[in-house]
Amino acid sequence: MLGNAFVHKNSDLNMIEGKYVNLRALEIEDLEIHKKWRNDKINRRHTREYRLLNMINQKEWFEFVSKDNPPKNIMFGVISILTNYGFGELNMHRLWVEIFDTIPENMKLFESMNFQKEGIMREKLWRERKWHDSFIYSKLVSDKI
Repeated sequence: MLGNAFVHKNSDLNMIEGKYVNLRALEIEDLEIHKKWRNDKINRRHTREYRLLNMINQKEWFEFVSKDNPPKNIMFGVISILTNYGFGELNMHRLWVEIFDTIPENMKLFESMNFQKEGIMREKLWRERKWHDSFIYSKLVSDKI
């Protein structure tokens, strides 16, 4: 158990369960919905992706990440689960996130979870005919939870 999350480990299931959300490894069957989410106009505004994705892109990306990686209330829960898992199970020393200024609420969310603002990358993302800044936030295992 991680904080208020449970981790299941067996050959058929590798899931982290929280109060509001369950997390599991991405599977090839998930790529169609993943493509739909990533191509969504609102979601694309807040990512580095500059092109519409197709299933060829998705499968190439999935194969690439699969080689080296194991297969306002809800977001707080997701970040809490991942933070607990990173520090508790993976024994990580430092977690970090890059947040674009296109969603200022995310900066407030991570600040409320005791992530520290480390830096700004000015005019890093081009969206909607203007440049946007990128902010780096981090949390150390020794920081207050």
